[in-house]
Amino acid sequence: MCSNLKTKSNELGMFLMPSEKNRYMSLEAEREVPWWIRVIVGRRPSRTLLRVVLLVIGAMIVFKFILLPIRVIGQSMAPTYNNGRPNLVNRLAYLGSNPRRGDVVSLRIIGERHMWLKRVIGLPGDRILLQGDRVWINGEPLEEPYVVFPGRFRPQQRFVVEPHHYFVIGDNRDVTEYRQIMVWQIVGKVLF
Repeated sequence: MCSNLKTKSNELGMFLMPSEKNRYMSLEAEREVPWWIRVIVGRRPSRTLLRVVLLVIGAMIVFKFILLPIRVIGQSMAPTYNNGRPNLVNRLAYLGSNPRRGDVVSLRIIGERHMWLKRVIGLPGDRILLQGDRVWINGEPLEEPYVVFPGRFRPQQRFVVEPHHYFVIGDNRDVTEYRQIMVWQIVGKVLF
């Protein structure tokens, strides 16, 4: 029966115009390719291969120079960022601007592999007072809707943020560390 079909298709091909014959032959060749190969590779394997190569190169560039994948370890930013949660850091976020109060940033503390996530609360020149369960910036209480675990600062502590430095602290005040960091220690802004 298979040879019968091929004979009929050859006979039909004799009566078609050249352009119709090419289309007919390509349709016939398409039928011979298993469906699962067409789903994976498509009708034009060379174009599919080119797309895959471009996609891989693009992903390598994005994840090497623009976005840094991270995994949160620890509870200092809970409940905003919980332990084990994956995230991305935008390395280009502060290319043309400076961090703002409230931004969550990734900090280079011990090298490229070990980073901290902290919230910027103090800008260069700010006077910071940590008293009780409140943070005061330049004599005004800081509104912090993201703090669920306020903790207590003992004893009362005062800081003046130096030029080219930022003051950072975690959202979970029971277990967080806080400090001034230099601007070059900021890797980027956490995306979400």
